[in-house]
Amino acid sequence: MILALFSLLSFGQTSPYCNTQVFHFGNTAEIASEANLTIANIDSTTLRFTISSATSDPVDDLILNNTQGGVPSAIDTSVSGQLSRDLVWATNAPDTVIFNVLWSKLTFGGNWQLISGGNDTILFADTCSSTPPPPTKAQIDLPITWNDTANVDYTVT
Repeated sequence: MILALFSLLSFGQTSPYCNTQVFHFGNTAEIASEANLTIANIDSTTLRFTISSATSDPVDDLILNNTQGGVPSAIDTSVSGQLSRDLVWATNAPDTVIFNVLWSKLTFGGNWQLISGGNDTILFADTCSSTPPPPTKAQIDLPITWNDTANVDYTVT
């Protein structure tokens, strides 16, 4: 009896979108569209979509398209360099969520789209690790200078 009950439940796994590099229609030649996408369950009624730019051109819009059920939240800009939207169900979130994602960048007048000619699906219960994703490409202005008052000898031998 218990085994039958477990076979009816949907168990989450690692989302296929955990800070995943994405391009317009999956075409890596569309370098200007490059972004990092995370789609993960955050509670019993909510799936969160988060996107950030993988280039110096920031993302300025995030559209959840062709979703079936669920209500998209307003765009959350509380984390610098990221846009997030929640897809929320009042009750009875589905086991599988159908979606497409569109995003825009500051210097691009239109939208980039994740899937061409259809939609993608994800298990509602899919999650991403709580371990922060690896840092995105960072730019450091060189040379670096500092005021070292400890008089430490930094000579490499």
